[in-house]
Amino acid sequence: MNAFVFKTSNNNHYLYSLGLRKFILIPRVSYDAFKQDNIISDQLLSKFSELGYLNTVQIEKNRIISAFDIESAFINIPQIVFEVTTQCSLRCKYCCYGENYQTFSNRKAGILKFESAKILLDTLSKLSFSSGNTMVNSPLVLSFYGGEPLLNMSLIRKVVEYAKTLNFRGRDLRFSLTTNGLHLAEHIQFLRENKFSILVSLDGDYENNIYRVLPNGKNSFSKLMENLKFAKTFDSNYFATIRFNSVFTDRSDINDLFEFFNSNFGRVPTLSPLHFNDGELVSNELEKMRKRIPLPDPHLLKKYPSSFMEFPIHKKIVQMLMYMTDTLYYNELSFLQSKENNSQFPTHTCIPFSKRLFLSVDGKVLPCEKVNRDYPLAYIENGELNIDFNKIAEYFNETTSKYAPLCQKCALEYLCNHCAFSSVQINSCPDYKSIKDIECIFSELFTYLEDNPSVVKSIYDNIILK
Repeated sequence: MNAFVFKTSNNNHYLYSLGLRKFILIPRVSYDAFKQDNIISDQLLSKFSELGYLNTVQIEKNRIISAFDIESAFINIPQIVFEVTTQCSLRCKYCCYGENYQTFSNRKAGILKFESAKILLDTLSKLSFSSGNTMVNSPLVLSFYGGEPLLNMSLIRKVVEYAKTLNFRGRDLRFSLTTNGLHLAEHIQFLRENKFSILVSLDGDYENNIYRVLPNGKNSFSKLMENLKFAKTFDSNYFATIRFNSVFTDRSDINDLFEFFNSNFGRVPTLSPLHFNDGELVSNELEKMRKRIPLPDPHLLKKYPSSFMEFPIHKKIVQMLMYMTDTLYYNELSFLQSKENNSQFPTHTCIPFSKRLFLSVDGKVLPCEKVNRDYPLAYIENGELNIDFNKIAEYFNETTSKYAPLCQKCALEYLCNHCAFSSVQINSCPDYKSIKDIECIFSELFTYLEDNPSVVKSIYDNIILK
């Protein structure tokens, strides 16, 4: 990566020095000299060059993973996500499993067999006593996913009760699920008894929620609010632990959204953009729904301080501080370069099982629920888990290496968020950025920081990185 310069809308000019891992405010004349590739004519830049501030740091995109790394991640997996059913009580117009998407068109309908969940849990219980277990006394989260997972509550009960009988070498067993909330009233007692962490999908008030419809085409808002009201009446303390997620669409208004959730539930939701996989064709209907989450209003942040990390620009600033400066430390194996040979993995693809494992209804084992299901990493079949850590490592290395030539030229290498497993096709990288692109990105980031100087302090004071 090379040093680069950019300017903000406030007419301030900056140099990024990879050698120093710092952003440096520079005068306009130095900025112009750098852009004109005439560094020697500028006294400040000449001194920077002499001190090595402008040195190019060549990071090879040839790092590979080993079977040992995959096996270690599997043994120490922090979360297992069970797709308990593909059935759903809603027909959300932007659902990634709906007719507007092609990525999951081969997804098989059905329900998960208890035997499949049992085999996976038995395997992990046994492996937890191996020498490779470094997660003793750490949480192990079992999550339930759909469709609408509460439509297969009988399986959830079986998995929860069975998991409690197993020994995971002292790991703290926890449960969670993501739900549309339409069946909370029926099952709130069991969920409370087992201290489930619940995430409810709700896009806001009646108008904001218009894309989340029942099978008959009617808005699901009223029915969901009835269930939420019952859950709150049942146990207000437990209800206070329920979190909410809102998909941000063309029907969303950030002020109205936060006001609705704060007045009804005393909190703000997490915000999600519409889901798009790389290389996937976007339908006209989805394109119409798409809307960018806006830059945060300082008054809004002051009123709702817990909303700080719901804004993409704050996430990007945190990422910048982690990966491009020495001010925040974050030990993420899937992205950091190797100290031995100064190499990185191509893309920002997670090491399989380092964050979670996803088990589909048909027994496919995948790194998460967001990736293309045509290429499972393992599978449960004929009463056993078929997993080959060597083959998974080979697949990871082969898939990510296809991006290496582009990654080597990409100016976004330190802020990459691209997952190689999410792509529909690998002909190009939609996240590829030129130097001109990166200048625009940092111009927006630093203009925002100049206009809101308290943001960095808020990050240091409030953001906990895990």
